[in-house]
Amino acid sequence: PPANKPSPAERDRCLPYLARELTLLERVQVIVVLGGFAYDALWRTLALGSVALPAPRPRFGHGVEVATPRATVVCSYHDRVFRRARALSRAATPARSSRRSPRSG
Repeated sequence: PPANKPSPAERDRCLPYLARELTLLERVQVIVVLGGFAYDALWRTLALGSVALPAPRPRFGHGVEVATPRATVVCSYHDRVFRRARALSRAATPARSSRRSPRSG
């Protein structure tokens, strides 16, 4: 971006695929959107999927986090935000017991 930014028509053609992906990924707890265009597309998809979204819609901004019943949405202009997304995901996931068996011997 901005030279390779998708057109609104391209975004609209991809929305059904995004909706299907979100349906299949039932355990997703954090969704990272890179840019306002992606934020708008995700918001439209969640709204069409009957997710109760906060009103008014929070403005996109780098580092903005929006809690929704579906997942926490983390906004960013670049991929360095993935560290924060991992931390949110870990905090939302209950601790798992170790599956390793003790070594004998």
